Amino acid sequence: MTISSENNKGQCDLKESLLHRNPKKTVGPENIWKDDKLNRENFAKTLTNFIKGLSHPLVISIDGCWGSGKTFMLERWECYLKKEGFSTIYFNAWEDDFHKDPLVAILGQLEDHFKGKKWEEAKKYAMPLIKAGTNIFVKSVSSGAVDLNNINPKNNVFTEYKNTKENFKNLKKTLKDLIKKEEEAKEEKLPLVFIIDELDRCRPTFAIEVLERIKHIFDIPNVVFVLGIDREQLGHSTKCVYGQKMDADGYLKRFIDINFILSQASPSVFCGHLLSEFGTKDFMLKRGDEHKIHKDDFNSFEKFFPELCKYFNFSLRDIEEAVSIFTLTAKNVKDGYYLHSKLLAMLIILKIKKKNLYRNYIQSKCFPAKVLNYLHKKVDIKNFDPNELGYNKVEFGVEFQFLEFDIYATGLEKDETSSERFKEILQDKEKLALLHKSYSQEKIEKFSKNIENFYFKKINKMNIINKETFKHLSDKIELSSSFLDKDI
Repeated sequence: MTISSENNKGQCDLKESLLHRNPKKTVGPENIWKDDKLNRENFAKTLTNFIKGLSHPLVISIDGCWGSGKTFMLERWECYLKKEGFSTIYFNAWEDDFHKDPLVAILGQLEDHFKGKKWEEAKKYAMPLIKAGTNIFVKSVSSGAVDLNNINPKNNVFTEYKNTKENFKNLKKTLKDLIKKEEEAKEEKLPLVFIIDELDRCRPTFAIEVLERIKHIFDIPNVVFVLGIDREQLGHSTKCVYGQKMDADGYLKRFIDINFILSQASPSVFCGHLLSEFGTKDFMLKRGDEHKIHKDDFNSFEKFFPELCKYFNFSLRDIEEAVSIFTLTAKNVKDGYYLHSKLLAMLIILKIKKKNLYRNYIQSKCFPAKVLNYLHKKVDIKNFDPNELGYNKVEFGVEFQFLEFDIYATGLEKDETSSERFKEILQDKEKLALLHKSYSQEKIEKFSKNIENFYFKKINKMNIINKETFKHLSDKIELSSSFLDKDI
C-alpha cells in the first residue's frame, strides 16, 4: 500500500520513508567504532585493560536501563576484543529463553567455539545434567528448592544424586582443560570472554538459572563472563522466583563480582546523530521552501526536543522512536506546511510516555489545560541544564512559552484569534527576567521583541495552530507510528 502527501512536490511514499531506518550494520575490524557517537569506545578500552592478564574466574555486569545502548557497546566491544587477540563468545540470552534449561543454550554457544574429542567428552557429561530431573544438584547448591516431582521413583534418589554430582564435577574439569589448552596456544595470556546480553529481558526463571549455571558450572580460571543487564529489572526477576521479600541486590552480589554502570548518553548528541543518519537533516534543509519554513522547523526540533526529553527520562531507544516519528511525519507533508515542531515534539513525547493523555488529547476528550498541567508538573525551568548546543535559560524559556501557547491554541477554532493572549505573555517581563538572573532588562526587552516580531510573521502567514491544523498534525503522527509499529 502506498500513501503519499497531498502535494506533488512534497510527495513521499511511506514505504520509501521507512528506509531511513537503516538495516543493522555489520561490525567489522576496520569499522568497529565508526558510528560510535556516544563515546563508548573509551569505556570498552577501559574494560579491555581491566580484564587483560586476568586468570581467576570473574563475572562482570554492564548495567544500563533498557534502550541505553548496551547491545551497541557489547557487540562492538566483542569485535574489538577479537582484534586484540581475545577469544570471545557473544550470546543473546533473550533469543534463547524458550529453552527450559539455559545450560542447553550456553553449551550450544560453546559448541561453536570448541571442537574435538575433549569437547565431545564435555558434552557426554553435560547430557545427563540436561535431562529432566537431573537439575536437582544444581538447584540444591544454589539454595533453590528441590522439586520432588522431578525424582524418578524407580531409581535410588541417592544414586541419582551421586551420579549427577559426578557428571557435574567431570564437566567442570573438562571445560577447565579445554580453556587451559586454548590459553597455552596463545602468545599472550588472555581470558576467554563470554558475553551474555539482554539477560534482564528474559523470563525470570531463565534469567536466574543462567546466573546459577554460570556460577556453579563455569566458575573456572581464565573465563570472564560479561552480563548486559538492567540491574533493577533483574532484581524484579529475582523476586518473581524467590518471593517479594527476597533481598534482590544481595542475591545478585553472590553471582556478580563487579558492576559497571553505563554512563548516560547526551540526548542532543544522539538526536543530532539520528537526524543525520535518517536523512532528516538533508531532506528538510534542502527542501524547496520560499519562506524557510522547513529549515525553521528542523532547527527548532533539533534544539528543543533533546532538552525537553530530559524532563521525561527518555532512553536512547525512546529518542530513536521519537526521531523516527518526526522524520516520517516531516517527509509526508506538503511543501510549505508548517510542522509546529515544538508542539510536534511534545505530542510525540506524550505518545511515548503518556499514552492515555495523548489519546484523549488528540480525540478532543480532554481540554488543552490538562496537557498544560501535566507539562508544568514535569518541566521545571529552574532546574534547567544547558546542553551541548548552548541552549540557555532565556532561549529555552521563550521556546517553552511558544509551546504553551501552541497547546492553548489547539482548542481554538480556525476563525478565532489568539494574538492578544500571546501579547500578554510577552509583556510579562518579570516572568522572563526570572528565567536567567544574568540577563539585563534591556536584553530581555530585545529578546522578547524579536520573538514578538517572529510571532506576528507567523500570524501573517496563517500558520497559527488551531483545532483543524492540530487534527491534521495528529493524523500524520498516527500514520507514521502505524508504519513503525508494523515494519520495525
